[in-house]
Amino acid sequence: MTLAARQLQRIDVPSFVMHVVGQLEPDDKKLAARLFLVMSELVNNALDHGLLKMESELKHSRQGIEHYFEERAARLGRLEQGEIRIRLCKLADPARQCLIIDVRDSGEGFNHAEALSGADSGAGQARHGRGMALVRSMSGIMRYDGNGSCVHVCLPVGGAQCGYRNAQQDGDGAQVHR
Repeated sequence: MTLAARQLQRIDVPSFVMHVVGQLEPDDKKLAARLFLVMSELVNNALDHGLLKMESELKHSRQGIEHYFEERAARLGRLEQGEIRIRLCKLADPARQCLIIDVRDSGEGFNHAEALSGADSGAGQARHGRGMALVRSMSGIMRYDGNGSCVHVCLPVGGAQCGYRNAQQDGDGAQVHR
């Protein structure tokens, strides 16, 4: 599915994600909770940092997190172009069951290798960067492609191993993180 600028201005992203998750995994509450957390983090990162170009350091300003969200609302109101593409795929091979989540934004991307190394070293104290570390800890595999505007996550189902066969490949500058 593709969410364009006008749709992103109107929808409440967490509610939207919760609705999608509820439709995909209505009987597995644990998986639904993990899927909601991962998707919310990925979609919000794509919106905040990819399209709105929000700097996480705003959370450290004197005004704090309130200032961040006020600025986010203002930028979202001015958003005229851009999109977020979300692709969900469930691999149902009995030996390797997983949900593959791809989130791509039309933004400029970011230095994902640097950001992830920073998240590893100080995620406990920082007011930002913890989301990526959390997604990585819950995922079988997390991979960024190219300029960082596309992230692929494999979320194992029911204790199975990740079935994302191409996850180890380093293709177009992809960065694989376990």
